[in-house]
Amino acid sequence: MVLVTDPGVWPNVSGTSGLNSVAALRAAQASGRASADVPSNFFLFFDSREFRHGG
Repeated sequence: MVLVTDPGVWPNVSGTSGLNSVAALRAAQASGRASADVPSNFFLFFDSREFRHGG
């Protein structure tokens, strides 16, 4: 698990920049924009659905 401390390193919509590889993650860690690897057995599961407003 890695804690990303700078939202500026998240990938863009197309995934062509930001944290889109292990190398990019390691660079973010080296620059202090993400934490070191933290051992964990905690899993996060997310589901994303479009929300439609009535009307």
